[in-house]
Amino acid sequence: MRKGSSKNVVLWTVAIIVVIISIVGFSFAFFTYSRLSTTSTSLKGSLAGDFKMGFIEDNNGISLNNAVPISDENAINTKDEKAYFDFYVTYSFPEGSALAYEIDLENVTSNLEEVKSGKLSTILPSRIKVALENRTKPLPEKPMLVNPIFFSMLQETPASNSHAGYKLYNTRVRGTSTDYYRLYMWIGEKDDKGETVPIMDEEGVTSIKNQAFSVKVSVQGIGDADIPDERGD
Repeated sequence: MRKGSSKNVVLWTVAIIVVIISIVGFSFAFFTYSRLSTTSTSLKGSLAGDFKMGFIEDNNGISLNNAVPISDENAINTKDEKAYFDFYVTYSFPEGSALAYEIDLENVTSNLEEVKSGKLSTILPSRIKVALENRTKPLPEKPMLVNPIFFSMLQETPASNSHAGYKLYNTRVRGTSTDYYRLYMWIGEKDDKGETVPIMDEEGVTSIKNQAFSVKVSVQGIGDADIPDERGD
């Protein structure tokens, strides 16, 4: 009796371990961010000076692959380095002169190889949320420059490469300095119409798996008259 009981305990333990491994493996595969790594893009302003955008990624953008819906709070408090994109804008202008620049997002999902090959489809922009954090002077409480907003609600603006872009943030700066930013992007628990984003469809199949969304971050100088005296949208 004891031997049989002991054997059953061992078998159940093995079974539990297998289940745990299966769950962890599924979660890891189901929630995967990919980011594109050390380079910078120099841009010229309209004044006698220049500014440059830099980032420590493979490319100046961020992509979502097989992600699951999460709350705004969890999205901007994540510890996962793959869930956000850090970049900076450095500038140098003569004393007394000012530069106005704009941070834009461009939907480049169609450029992803997985989307081109048909392995992944596009996540609806109405389900994507973004937010921008000021990292120049990190504070105990997150200094958000742009609170969580749906990508579909961003204002359309000409991108620096003349393609369709969407305005995320603009500001006016003076002198010589560097501004540091952190961009977050995630699938909201609800879409821009307030409808819950389904993880499973009516047939019980994962409805957001094998989907992707990718944006390119760019910075461009804009007319100084278009920017308020203080930083802001």
